[in-house]
Amino acid sequence: MACGDDPALLDAWLRGRLDVEIAGAFFGTSFSVRRSLRDVRPGEINLRLHKPFVVGDWGCAAPSVFYLAIQDPPSAPKGSLWLIDEMYVCASTSGGQRDWTRGSYMSNAEQAMALKEWLSRWGLEPRDLQIVMDDAVFNATGGPKGSVAGDFQDAGVRFRRAGKLSVREANCLALVRTMLQAASRDPETPWLLWSKACQGWMATVPTLPRHPTDCERVADGVAQHALDAVR
Repeated sequence: MACGDDPALLDAWLRGRLDVEIAGAFFGTSFSVRRSLRDVRPGEINLRLHKPFVVGDWGCAAPSVFYLAIQDPPSAPKGSLWLIDEMYVCASTSGGQRDWTRGSYMSNAEQAMALKEWLSRWGLEPRDLQIVMDDAVFNATGGPKGSVAGDFQDAGVRFRRAGKLSVREANCLALVRTMLQAASRDPETPWLLWSKACQGWMATVPTLPRHPTDCERVADGVAQHALDAVR
């Protein structure tokens, strides 16, 4: 049902085929691993020269996703974005594979600790960079620290508001599509690049279906946590 009778979309989901025209996918042929994949590992780049930052989408029952990113990467147009690492907190299937759709119910304190350990692989600490999150994590929860952001701050990780509420979702998605389309072929338009570490991104974003009644939006109820973190 989720494939909308599109055999290419079904093939992409079941076999990882991203080299075909996926008519039902929101990004279609704009998404290209061949053009956007630029691998990097800790120690291969001096991040302090590039002002790294983190973007994220928080979840508990749903996955939490964080990306370590740099703007204006080498040999790319000004304004380009490179996702160099991913922390995707999710459950596992009965067969041991990662379930990109379900969260692990990890507490906020545990997620903060995992975030610190993840950044330490790159020689970074939370205080070294901005961690930009959806405005919803600042909403009052009734907990002892007042909000999700308060829980993380108590554990030593301070968030900054993304300010998404002031921008139309369709505008953000259009920008992502433009950057994907431009990657490695338009020297005048910013590119969106990522490394091999971004497995959740590559597993979920290329097959996200279009909304059945609004072509400017992704369908409801799908695993767009990685996309939400970046847009």
